[in-house]
Amino acid sequence: MTKHSDVDIIVVSRKFGVKDMFKITPKLSDEWHFKQRIDHPVDILLFSTKEFEKRKKEVSIVSEALREGIVV
Repeated sequence: MTKHSDVDIIVVSRKFGVKDMFKITPKLSDEWHFKQRIDHPVDILLFSTKEFEKRKKEVSIVSEALREGIVV
């Protein structure tokens, strides 16, 4: 990671829909920046399990994360 890079967090749930992205992402971002006091840029991406399975077979952030990321 360089000083100009960010952290990408992918959250997968079979319960996620499009509306959830607009409700949950700001809450997770607030948790990251304000409650945990982490001063580093973050991209939080929410996927349904169906969308995640589709994206992991494509050239995408999901396939890159599966190759290079850390599962927590």
